[in-house]
Amino acid sequence: MNASCNRDLTPVPDCTSCTTSLSKAAAAYLLPGSPNDGGNNVTGCVQYPFIYAGAAASPRGADDPATANCLYLLKVNSASKASSSVPGWVYGVVFGCVAMVLLVAAAAASWFLVRRRRRRAAAAALAKAAADSRSKRSQAMESISASTTLVQFTYDEIKAATGGFARESIIGRGGFGNVYKGVLPDGAEVAVKRFKNCSAAGDAAFAHEVEVVASVRHVNLVAIRGYCIATTEREGHQRMIVFMP
Repeated sequence: MNASCNRDLTPVPDCTSCTTSLSKAAAAYLLPGSPNDGGNNVTGCVQYPFIYAGAAASPRGADDPATANCLYLLKVNSASKASSSVPGWVYGVVFGCVAMVLLVAAAAASWFLVRRRRRRAAAAALAKAAADSRSKRSQAMESISASTTLVQFTYDEIKAATGGFARESIIGRGGFGNVYKGVLPDGAEVAVKRFKNCSAAGDAAFAHEVEVVASVRHVNLVAIRGYCIATTEREGHQRMIVFMP
């Protein structure tokens, strides 16, 4: 038994040799009716004593993983060995990936929040600008209405009078825009000065021009009959002055 078990029991042939030797020892000394029984086995245990004897004969002892695996069929410390060999890189990779995901998520969330705040700020600025524009336009129109007795034409009326602002109706061009000839529903012939590149910011200047022209009376000046202020979806801000020939 010493010759068979006093070695490293990791190799399968060595383990088999040891267990075979132990089985023969059990048959010779521990089993009832064995040649060398002699009544020494007072416990009647025949399954494990020979294993303990083999562990004692092993130079590494019973707590050696190879001995325990061979004699007890136990893989001692296998889990701890496997786990102890992992942390060096597996846990580092896992933690690194988790940290990267969290970092990207935080960056994305911050970007979306900043973008949403900028959009809200831009929308608020546009709304304020539109409100200011409407206020200025309203003030300008009140100024025109209060200081003159001019006719405030609609966009459709001027468009119909000029034939839809036809090219053949153009009688003058300038940096400000074009002048169209037109005929009102009452048959009166008029000249329409249509400004180009208009915006709400030009309401005050337009109101001032209308007031100035309407207040001037001279034999060589064409009288002003009215004006038109409108905003269309297709052509945008419109500013026009209607003169009597």
